[in-house]
Amino acid sequence: MRLPELPKIDIQSVPRQKSNGSDPESPISPFLTSDPKKERSHSQTFSRPHSHSDDASVTTREKREARKRKPPSLQKLIELSFAEWLYALLGSIGAAAFGSFNPLLAYVVGLVVAAYYRIDDQHHLAQEVDKWCLIIGCMGIVTVIANFLQHFYFGIMGEKMTERVRRMMFSAMLRNEVGWFDDEENSADNLSMRLANDATFVRAAFSNRLSIFIQDSAAVIVGLLIGAVLHWRLALVAFATLPILCISAVAQ
Repeated sequence: MRLPELPKIDIQSVPRQKSNGSDPESPISPFLTSDPKKERSHSQTFSRPHSHSDDASVTTREKREARKRKPPSLQKLIELSFAEWLYALLGSIGAAAFGSFNPLLAYVVGLVVAAYYRIDDQHHLAQEVDKWCLIIGCMGIVTVIANFLQHFYFGIMGEKMTERVRRMMFSAMLRNEVGWFDDEENSADNLSMRLANDATFVRAAFSNRLSIFIQDSAAVIVGLLIGAVLHWRLALVAFATLPILCISAVAQ
């Protein structure tokens, strides 16, 4: 349907109306007929009057922002990951095997070098070198498989945890009253950003950190065991440097 045409009115020819005599039925806007020097600005005209409820809402918002938030609970993160315990177990095995590669490789390389200094026939030396080179090659294959297991299963665990946290956050958002969405911090853009980023931070705080922690712990334990097998004094020297390395890692 076609809308009816409005009457054409010459604004210049219409007499200026007084502010108290404006007709709401008039097709001319009061902003066009009033004096620009006397009229208020657009923001003041459409702004609602200041009331005590505004002060109360601002005070409440300031109190809410000033309130200290509780630190994140590591126990709750662990409880969230209980559902993927199998993925965590397989990923931990891969992380432990991958972390043990460096100290074991150093030990095997030391045995290869020691084989060159043995006073024996040439045939025995060739057999020793071939044996240790084959062992190093097998260790490389095992390390590739372990690295794949570590990242694959911890990745699945992290993605499932991220999905669960996003479902919990979205469910908590939908349970709020309508006035909660009127706050600027609870706008659609901010809530979408929280759903996208905060759940990813949870994954980075637990899944990725757990993988690196198991990998480094396995490297330290295997290194100390190798030192204890070779010489107990060497193991004590390595163990004495461990607190310094831990403090440096925490500071970093």
